[in-house]
Amino acid sequence: MAAVCCHGKGENEMASIQKYTHSEVVYMLRHNSRECPRPASNTDIDPARTPSNYSLLPNRVTASSCREYYRQRLNEVYHMSRKDIVTACQWVITAPQDLASEQERDFFDATLKYLNNLYGADNCIQAIVHTDEGVKDQEGNIIAGRAHLHYLFMPVVTNDKYMQPNKTGNITKKAQYQQKLCANDLINRQHLQRWHSDYQNWINNAGITATVQSGVTGGKNKTVDILKAETKIKTLERENEQLKEKIATFEKEKTRDLDIDLEW
Repeated sequence: MAAVCCHGKGENEMASIQKYTHSEVVYMLRHNSRECPRPASNTDIDPARTPSNYSLLPNRVTASSCREYYRQRLNEVYHMSRKDIVTACQWVITAPQDLASEQERDFFDATLKYLNNLYGADNCIQAIVHTDEGVKDQEGNIIAGRAHLHYLFMPVVTNDKYMQPNKTGNITKKAQYQQKLCANDLINRQHLQRWHSDYQNWINNAGITATVQSGVTGGKNKTVDILKAETKIKTLERENEQLKEKIATFEKEKTRDLDIDLEW
């Protein structure tokens, strides 16, 4: 599984894309729909809030319905049979900090249309919004984490070899398909460089007030795990500052009590 993130310096990272092999896709469908056991290490998921998650695809809500569609679509496009072939990609889009809560659903609906326009609605396997995740402090309060969309799609491109005979004059199996899977052709540097600006224009045209483009990309890509770790580090730093303040207050009170004793 590979992952990159599009973000701006000094901003919360709000969009990341990941690539998956066939076996990983099956797991992700269940994970996104919360139909697989929650790993003990993943304490960011709050089961009490899981019912608030919602799918943007009425016909593909469960993991099984998404998996059935995925397999059907997979049979319609050419792809090699190797186990390491990328058969799906996933954008994870987090609601921007300046997005009004009453526009959240409109924001994700507009995002779905934007992504379908880029990659084709027929290639969208799953689109589900999670509202049950967030980094917690020691008391269990959610202090970091916003609603985010998991958009899982197949990287389908036009097959330029369609119905073209090979050197021996034969039509190969690959040439019998109008489309093929190729994540590298679709998700390349040029695509990612214009992705945010096009997305911002789309959101603006939809009448939604939200900042999805910070203006600084610089090609600085980070893995999702690193972004998650950085968020937790910031949380610990905040807690450390609070602890320092408590210690300072305690020292002041201790000094004051000592001064009173000396006066006696």
